[in-house]
Amino acid sequence: MDLPSRSIDTGDFTIDRRLYQHAVQLFRFARRFLRLHIKLHDPGDHLRQGQIFVFNHFARFETLIPQYLIYEHCGAYCYAIAHRELFEIDPGLARLLRATGAVPHDHPRLLPLLATKILQGHKVVIFPEGGMVKDRRVVDRHGRYRIYSRTARRWRKQHTGAAVLALGLDLFKQIVLQAAADGDGDRLRRWCETLGLESVEVLLQRCREPTRIVPANITFFPLRVEPNWLLEVAKRLRPGLKRRHLEELLIEGNLLLRETDMDIRLAAPIPVRERWRRWERALVPPATDLETIFRWHHSPSLRQRWLARRLQRHAEAVRDRYMEAMYQAVSINLCHLAATLIQRWSEAGHAAIERPRFRRLLYLTIKHLQRQPCVHLHRSLANPENYQALPADIPPPLNQFLCTAAGAGLIEPVGGRLHFLPKLGREFGLDTIRLENPLAVYANEAAPVAAVHRAVARAIDEAGRAGETALARWHFDDEVRSWHWDREFYRAPCFARINQLEVPKCSGRPFLLDPPQRNGCGVLLVHGLLASPAGMRALGENLARAGYTVLGIRLKGHGTSPCDLRERSRGDWLASVQRGHRILATLCPQTAIVGFSTGALLALQLAATQPDRLMAVVAVSAPLRFRQRVLRWIPLVYQANRLIQWMSDGGLSEFVHNPSEHPETNYTQVPLRALHELHRLIEETPPAAATVRCPVLLLQGDRDPVVDPDSARQWLDRLGSQAKSLTLMPSRRHDIVFRNTLRSHDTILHFLDLYALTP
Repeated sequence: MDLPSRSIDTGDFTIDRRLYQHAVQLFRFARRFLRLHIKLHDPGDHLRQGQIFVFNHFARFETLIPQYLIYEHCGAYCYAIAHRELFEIDPGLARLLRATGAVPHDHPRLLPLLATKILQGHKVVIFPEGGMVKDRRVVDRHGRYRIYSRTARRWRKQHTGAAVLALGLDLFKQIVLQAAADGDGDRLRRWCETLGLESVEVLLQRCREPTRIVPANITFFPLRVEPNWLLEVAKRLRPGLKRRHLEELLIEGNLLLRETDMDIRLAAPIPVRERWRRWERALVPPATDLETIFRWHHSPSLRQRWLARRLQRHAEAVRDRYMEAMYQAVSINLCHLAATLIQRWSEAGHAAIERPRFRRLLYLTIKHLQRQPCVHLHRSLANPENYQALPADIPPPLNQFLCTAAGAGLIEPVGGRLHFLPKLGREFGLDTIRLENPLAVYANEAAPVAAVHRAVARAIDEAGRAGETALARWHFDDEVRSWHWDREFYRAPCFARINQLEVPKCSGRPFLLDPPQRNGCGVLLVHGLLASPAGMRALGENLARAGYTVLGIRLKGHGTSPCDLRERSRGDWLASVQRGHRILATLCPQTAIVGFSTGALLALQLAATQPDRLMAVVAVSAPLRFRQRVLRWIPLVYQANRLIQWMSDGGLSEFVHNPSEHPETNYTQVPLRALHELHRLIEETPPAAATVRCPVLLLQGDRDPVVDPDSARQWLDRLGSQAKSLTLMPSRRHDIVFRNTLRSHDTILHFLDLYALTP
């Protein structure tokens, strides 16, 4: 059987590669100029493997982002479906759109055209929702994936075009491969000519590639409704703009201009070859071409119309799979949870929620959701630094959300409550909801993720039963998660130059040890500069065996990378100690702190605030003066380095080498800033030490190679405590805790036992 002589008309839609690259360069410039925070999550290299990409659609400029990212990462040119109206605005614009890969949605040969482009080595981007979903309402009352069509004024399913394209293309690939197996060279050569391919080998290579649909989700955070300069300029240049256009300039202008996070997450590709059964493929004529496959439903042949129905049935199943994957790939953020919580509380008939209850419920929701591996968390939920103020206070991202909701007239903070206003429950049109009810937009986006609703429900159910002890253990979990986050962040290639100079380290993870039999006292262990909790682990285990609950806290910047420490201040270190003490004070009636070196200074700083339940402090090798005179010049060197960096592109080295006693726990590359912060801490601690009132034990090696042993005597004089003592140990080591030098652990334990559970 001869193939149809008519070839697919692709001439008008050939990409102008030079123009396409200019568009990419323009987007790169806009990304840098506007400081777009685009974060691509593609752990499986799906951009390279996929042929058809389906994206959700919330903002107009989203239609440009996928093509740009695909070209950036794998150099492939992309085609995308655009609405016909864009091609009718101006002939010049229509030519530009065609030259950069846009195809009108009502093109008479849309699917065979796109299938041909894929076989030619291009990729295709499709928005199966069929338009902008400004309200992000994609689930109907029965929990089914549906979109409300404002043109048809009814709910409809998302489009199957991407699925039909993939299934038809894959069926054609199988026909081609079967022809190759049959040795039918004439058909293969005709197909090559029709498709515009260089050779039969290229055709077979493309047909052997699995046809994959890659679902992807674009999530914006946060959503702002404040005026921006883009809106003001447009209003001056084009007075009388429609409300719809003003809304888009306001909302989408803020997305572009206000440093919004744009998370693009690719889900696992969906193969379609498994959908076609062997007996179905056997009914397809061997000479079928692409155009015929996509026109079966118009055929007078009963067999071809039956095949068209089978194709559509398979497409609906594939469509449901990629839509679910696309909506499940949303990057859940703090505003999603806050909006879902408020919506659920309001729907339960409550007119308000107490602020402490709201913060507590939100915190519990976060903690429950973090244990769901199938949920993709935004950085606002994955990194505890963004929400660690909860539940005691409101973190900045949440405060911005509440201000937006209050400004929109949805809630009213009065006294200790958040009151829900009538507007919260009203329905708004597609072109007004982002302005009038951004809270509903957030809740709608999270609605398809069932784990979010389960986490909120569980938090509400447990809120009354979750005591302070449970919260304290959740807070310790935050400390562990913070270490994981920092460690992964500073493993990036840009930090490799410094990281590769480090030797393998013991784990820098903070630890919490529960004794077999508790004596009611907790001990907070604070490591020294450059070290990690691993340096205090052996002491902690000995204390736990003696009945103490032990928390080994990690000072920010430690246990990860020297580059992390370079970014931290003494304030960050002290905040770590304060968080650790709050956790321990919740778990135990009495607490003590054992700090080594820099950790000893931080322990004295904390003790100076005279926190509740603190019974004693052990300060080991607390520095006041150093043996090495070169360390005295660190503040001057640090300031000179900053001056040189300010005056030029570079400066002196930001790191110095440290021949550590314990390279398995300590950094060997020391940031100059860390040494500068240590000097500042030494300057600030003596006045604070004078206000310490709890018992203090000073431990010091008499031949310490780092700290002048006379420092201990000076600290003894400066301490305001009545119960204070100094023990000098005959040691040449600075760290007399790590290896239990001269049984220092027993000395510490004996001191703590004197005050454990005594008034």
